[in-house]
Amino acid sequence: MKIRRHSSSNDKDNNSFTDELDENLKEYQLSEEKRLSLSNIEVENALDNVLGQIDEDETNDPETEGGFTFNWKLMSIAATITFIGMLFALSIPVNVEVPNGELAMVELPDGTSITLNSGSKLTYSRLYNYIGRNVTLSGEGYFEVASDPDNPFSVNTLNSSVEVLGTKFNLSDWDAKTGTKAKLTVTEGSVEFANLSNNNSIVLTENESAIITESSDVILSSFEFDRMLAWLSNNIAFQNEPLNQAFGILERRFDITIDLDNNLALEDESITAFYHNPINPESIIQDICTIKGLSYQTTHNGFKISAN
Repeated sequence: MKIRRHSSSNDKDNNSFTDELDENLKEYQLSEEKRLSLSNIEVENALDNVLGQIDEDETNDPETEGGFTFNWKLMSIAATITFIGMLFALSIPVNVEVPNGELAMVELPDGTSITLNSGSKLTYSRLYNYIGRNVTLSGEGYFEVASDPDNPFSVNTLNSSVEVLGTKFNLSDWDAKTGTKAKLTVTEGSVEFANLSNNNSIVLTENESAIITESSDVILSSFEFDRMLAWLSNNIAFQNEPLNQAFGILERRFDITIDLDNNLALEDESITAFYHNPINPESIIQDICTIKGLSYQTTHNGFKISAN
């Protein structure tokens, strides 16, 4: 935003004051371009500076006939306060959080669409597509990215980063304590998949999958596509899924709580199974317990799993 200067009988004072405002505005504009973030303390300090300038300059302003001065400085101050308020509002990101038991679709301003799995969270700037196409994902999402060769699209998760120009892919990163950290499946185009902790990366093309392992390696995987994308059709697919992560999937899908007995050691246990549009979580819990030699009991909000 530019401050328009007006001529008046005390132009010299106005120019000096406006120059100071311009310098302050340049600092805020530079800060916004770099990180789009203003803290409450920064806004309060800026307002204190402006109000302090009012007190200093008003005592030196001569009054015109009738005891009234139309002060262009006040207009500049009002414009500055408005500008700072706009920056503060724009610095607040958009957050989309999907409740357990539900799916959600997000349409971004550039035409990109993202389907979010239960319990997932997507964050992006209010200036998305104006200063880049960057989003942050926690959980799982299927991305259909609008093509824009001059403006790459990127996704950051806790463990990974993905960069594309225009493509379709499924990305999941549930902040697992053990097992696979992140999974990527490409259904169209090409995608660069990188580990944030060591910058190791791999480029995937259509019909390829990769994972970031517990040891932070980025490797190609052999996941079956219909199982990786099963959640989009309300199906549940476990493909060599660590058992504790499988229970996490059931918690999010059915909005229940699954308590694990402290004596259970599930780190080395995994399961492979497919369920077509399941309605009742208990049948799946029963299957898992039968296969793994466990027992379960219902609770007021879910299930408790114990050793036999």
